[in-house]
Amino acid sequence: MLEPAEDLDLLIESVKAMNAPSDPAEEERKGGAGAIGKIVMSSGPDSNPLNIVAYVPSSKTKDISAIAWLEEILSLCNVKRADVPYHEESTDVFAAVSIKVNADKNIFPMKFADEVISKGNDILRKKDLIPVIDDDDDDEMVFGDDDMNFD
Repeated sequence: MLEPAEDLDLLIESVKAMNAPSDPAEEERKGGAGAIGKIVMSSGPDSNPLNIVAYVPSSKTKDISAIAWLEEILSLCNVKRADVPYHEESTDVFAAVSIKVNADKNIFPMKFADEVISKGNDILRKKDLIPVIDDDDDDEMVFGDDDMNFD
């Protein structure tokens, strides 16, 4: 997300807004994503720090908690929990961290932002919480009659 920039509290509030129940009667629907787990990231213009919020619906915390999910992701990115304090509001449903550059410990957050997404999805796939994508490029393309020239 762009708007929260370096403000972790604003990123947390953004995720809460995503998850708020939506009113189908409203012209512009907002929220409504509370049943979907997510990782949301934001950083400032100098790429320091990288803020990450993990959200797991309460109905899924028995399978994986937000803290455990985020901790496993960071571990796969070679960031130790001791090096990254969790936000005081972190729970099984919400977990948030602010990762600052630390050259002494080889922590460069923007280097692994894409890896966070990849590792997060891998963890969920291994737990059968999201489907495995079968990316078969050998499928033949099928066109409708409007796409064929029979002249």
